[in-house]
Amino acid sequence: MKEIFTRKRLQGFHRERRQKYPQRKIPFISPKFPGGNHEKNFHRDDPLEFPKKSAWKFGGRGWLARWDQWFHKRCMCMKTVVFESLKNVSWHCDTCGISNFTDSFFADKEICHHNTFTSLTDSSSSLPSLNSSTELAGPTAVSSPVSRKQIQHQTSKQLKLLNINTQSINNKKADLLNIIAQSQPDIIVATETWLKPTVMSSEVIPPNYVAYRKDRIDGYGGVMIVIKSDLISEEITNIRSKAQTEALFVKISLLDKQTLIIGGIYRPPNNDIAYATELTDYMSAVSKKFPKAIQWFCGDFNLPDINWQSNTIEGNRNPLAINQLFIDCAFNCRMEQYVDQPTRQDNILDLFFTNRPSLVEKLEIQPGISDHDIVYIQSALRPAKIKPVKRRIYLWKKGDIDQLKASTMMMVDQFCSRFSSVSPVEVM
Repeated sequence: MKEIFTRKRLQGFHRERRQKYPQRKIPFISPKFPGGNHEKNFHRDDPLEFPKKSAWKFGGRGWLARWDQWFHKRCMCMKTVVFESLKNVSWHCDTCGISNFTDSFFADKEICHHNTFTSLTDSSSSLPSLNSSTELAGPTAVSSPVSRKQIQHQTSKQLKLLNINTQSINNKKADLLNIIAQSQPDIIVATETWLKPTVMSSEVIPPNYVAYRKDRIDGYGGVMIVIKSDLISEEITNIRSKAQTEALFVKISLLDKQTLIIGGIYRPPNNDIAYATELTDYMSAVSKKFPKAIQWFCGDFNLPDINWQSNTIEGNRNPLAINQLFIDCAFNCRMEQYVDQPTRQDNILDLFFTNRPSLVEKLEIQPGISDHDIVYIQSALRPAKIKPVKRRIYLWKKGDIDQLKASTMMMVDQFCSRFSSVSPVEVM
């Protein structure tokens, strides 16, 4: 599409620019015309032909001709006569991004009343074939683009938890590290760790995790909660005495000033009613201490007789009083048990209690590293993270190496003169 102008209009445009900006150099725009390429060949009434999408733009030292760009007359102070000559061409202004609308949006528009679509037929030839090479492309633009904040929220990392029965975690470090590398969990609740206090946590977990432990003296049983080191977490120790129970609770800070309570619990497969009473009382005390917090209590409870969907007792492997204690505890804490698939043979032993079941997005049973399966939890919670601490980096290349060597030799001489091979370590 091309527009036709007269030489008189073009000269009037340049005359107006020179009067408005007398101190600036305004080069004359020599357009393309059918009769030649020089202005001297123009006749007074010869039409001038401008290429498609020709426009003028201020280039810093004057008004310059820029091809393949459009601008509003208010954006570049174009003369109304020139702008009106371009109103029949569809374009967008490169300065403000708006199209070439007139003062009235529907002034020069003609509303179409007829239906541009053809009627539907039963012929399959009119429909696109899925096996054809033609691809169904999406729209080139949308009326409400997705903002960057929404994209960041949709792609934000989800909080993941693993409930694992290890049965001697010290002998299965390689398997545990492999599972951590694959699933990248934020929280790990490990039961039956079989760790003694003499074993350090750094020997069995990766360096970017922090461990909270409750070991048994005899080297069996035990609970450990492992949390990523960049999460804000602390152990809950001011509730009541828990010396007789294998239970551990940790508080994790979430965004929007929320709190997540993680409970790692192990109940040995025995008929000790006193132990079960102590354990359920401890769970209830923690739940009442943080009524507004999101609570996740999980571990190996060894309660195969309870049907958690109906909260009824269907077996007799444990005493009736022990089963009823845990059903009442879950009811009083207003928590629901989420695992509905067997985790060891045909029994549901590894449980997951929560007071906010709507925040759990996924629960899967995965192969474990012992005779128990792993309970995998994925939620929409967003944990608060510790800000990285600034550290000082010394420029050793600019240091006085000779002085450092001299100071080191002086320290060695002083140390050797004061102490000998028979000096006690406490004195040294």
